[in-house]
Amino acid sequence: MHQPSPGSVTLWLHQLRGGDQQAADELWRRYFARLTALARSRVLPIRTVVDEEDVALSVLKSVLVEIRDGGFPALRDRTELWPLLVKITLYKAANQIKR
Repeated sequence: MHQPSPGSVTLWLHQLRGGDQQAADELWRRYFARLTALARSRVLPIRTVVDEEDVALSVLKSVLVEIRDGGFPALRDRTELWPLLVKITLYKAANQIKR
């Protein structure tokens, strides 16, 4: 089995499970702008009520804390992380629209 590179999402996920805050920061930097853009595409009609950055912040905080605390044990790499982040972002954006 090959070792993940130092800039690897796989490595950061592993480190995050060990409580490494720097790994959480790296994942945050990697995904925040993308999630904000995704949320913007879903909540733009109601921007006066909710901000797309609030949705992205909520998603990242929830997921990263959950991973750190042992959740999503089968989550191994970016090919599994990104779809999870998208799904939760769309869910949270839809809930904001309903409110």
